Amino acid sequence: MSNVPQTPTAILLITVWLEPGSPVLRARMTSTVDARAPGTSLAASGREAVLAKVGDWLEAREAELNH
Repeated sequence: MSNVPQTPTAILLITVWLEPGSPVLRARMTSTVDARAPGTSLAASGREAVLAKVGDWLEAREAELNH
C-alpha cells in the first residue's frame, strides 16, 4: 500500500513571469489545504527568493505533517 493520502494535504500553485524589459523572474505563490477554499498568496522577485519561499513552505508543511 502507498503512504500517499487519498486527497492532497496541501496545495502550492506557483505562477511565474518576466516583466517587460526586466530579466528578473517574478512569482506569485498561492497555497491552501483545501482546494475548495481560497488560499493565501505571496509574491517573490528573483529566482533565489522564489526558491527560498518554496523551501519555507515545504518546511512548514513538513512540520505540520510530523505533529
